[in-house]
Amino acid sequence: MPKALLKAAKVVKVEQRKGLSSILRSRNLKHHVVVNGKKCAYSERNYTTSCKTMGSHGIRLISGKFRQLLERQDKESGNYRIAAFDLDDTIVQTKTGSRFSRSSTDWKFKYPSLQDRLSDFSATEDNSTIPIVAIFTNQGGVTNKEGAKSLSNLIDRLNRILEALPSSLPIVFYGATKKAKNDTFQVSDDVVHSWFRKPNVGMFEQLIRDLEIDKAKIDYKESFYCGDAAGRKGDFSDSDLQFAKNIEFKFFTPEEYFE
Repeated sequence: MPKALLKAAKVVKVEQRKGLSSILRSRNLKHHVVVNGKKCAYSERNYTTSCKTMGSHGIRLISGKFRQLLERQDKESGNYRIAAFDLDDTIVQTKTGSRFSRSSTDWKFKYPSLQDRLSDFSATEDNSTIPIVAIFTNQGGVTNKEGAKSLSNLIDRLNRILEALPSSLPIVFYGATKKAKNDTFQVSDDVVHSWFRKPNVGMFEQLIRDLEIDKAKIDYKESFYCGDAAGRKGDFSDSDLQFAKNIEFKFFTPEEYFE
């Protein structure tokens, strides 16, 4: 057998031993992002059909309606109105009263008006305007590694929240996670982790990348961000307020928007 064919045959045998899933993962899920002029590579992994992990820095979970937006052929037609929210103590709060969720079922909607308010935002008679509900959440206690319990608990909790919201809403969750010390496959650069966490703009930039649109397609007059970290007395920080300023969205506290 010629040397070239012999070499190719050996490669095929090696790939067969690796298994189809690892081949697809290594071939098809390589991505990169440029942060402060630095090109940073990372790998994506499909956690479920509706959720993917992005390196070690983030996750994305989408509703069926949001998936339809991603599959549109005419993404640049029409403008986008974005209702963006923090998650904890804005959309949900714990049932137990603890500061952090103790399990994937330890949550409840914080405001009785929440579902109606989200439905009202998505309702429009203008077919050229596309509404989106985006939830951006820092999850610094969640380790983004295959098999990590904190990651599976978070994704289970997000799925439960999504199932309790109206299926007619185009909803996307983005979560900023932390890296595992011993993970070598999908680890992200520290600069990417910082960029993805609020008040930095990484999660918002990822939404724009996923939609494959220019920022000029966003209706900034009708878009807003709502979060509880507003720098008020008793707030743990002003990261939500600063995030809204950084993405140039109007800002509301949860009390202002839902009550």
